Amino acid sequence: MRILRAPLPALLGLLLLLAGAAVLHLSSALDPAPPRVAANLSVAAVPFVVLFESSSGSSWLVEELAAMRDVCLVLFEPIDNISLASAAAHARRLAWLQLLWSPPSRGAAAWERWKASIVAASVFGQLQLITSSLGRCDRRASLAFGLKARLARFLSDDASMGALLRLMRARDVRVVSLHRRNRVKQALAEYRRLHAGMGQFKAASSSNSIARTGVAVDLRLFRKSLGAVERSHRLTKRVESYLTDLRLLSVSYEELLEDHASTVSRVRRHLSLDAQESQKPETALSLHKATPNRLCKAVENYEQLCVSYQHTEYESFFELPCNLRC
Repeated sequence: MRILRAPLPALLGLLLLLAGAAVLHLSSALDPAPPRVAANLSVAAVPFVVLFESSSGSSWLVEELAAMRDVCLVLFEPIDNISLASAAAHARRLAWLQLLWSPPSRGAAAWERWKASIVAASVFGQLQLITSSLGRCDRRASLAFGLKARLARFLSDDASMGALLRLMRARDVRVVSLHRRNRVKQALAEYRRLHAGMGQFKAASSSNSIARTGVAVDLRLFRKSLGAVERSHRLTKRVESYLTDLRLLSVSYEELLEDHASTVSRVRRHLSLDAQESQKPETALSLHKATPNRLCKAVENYEQLCVSYQHTEYESFFELPCNLRC
């Protein structure tokens, strides 16, 4: 048998070429290329929470945000079940928030799995509303992902509050804190809800005229409503005191009422969205304010209520003289 002998330099070159190819193949196997991101969903999703006080117009704001194409918002208060206040319950809240604030960056299958995991983790009630809210979210357009929540529930356990703050910092969660300047009007909205069976808002009708009805208040029960409002205000301020290093935007109900378009644009900019609203065409706003703007119209026994708070810290919230007849 005749053996062919190649020159030594040629053999060395061939060996080096084969070795290089093997190293390249091994490197590719150990360090695969990053997965391609679907072009129809932003990697830089913006997580947010609407922090709110009682009767501060939060339902109005979140309904409007939820009607925008680029906002995925779970209605109404998906983790606020007051009966669940243990550390174990807080751990479930944190797991739920982690899911909501970490939307997928890939295709339709991952999106559906993400929604299903949120529904499966929803143990605080309102399951049907949570499911329908997620169904309204636009996979191709959603950029901001959030909810409204008091967050004061976490104050019952220091370790849970610390874990919440770490999660919010890690995800760079934006906070929109909603409050109301006029405590008397805020207490009246609370009174209507608790004692008169009348909400602050009502479903929109096909008619352009929305009847706004006043109510006669019981002074003792109104005082309780005012106390509930003050407690809600104190708890919100306590939560805010923990959020000083987060991006927080403070918005008043009065700003929403008096300069609505500008205020909503400010909220959108805070969420790193274009200032111009992007409303889902199939989702009309479903709420209208049900309470008259003027206290003397909203309270049938206005003079009696007004006189009872003269010479107190609440006197200035009665914008008109006590004996005024609207």
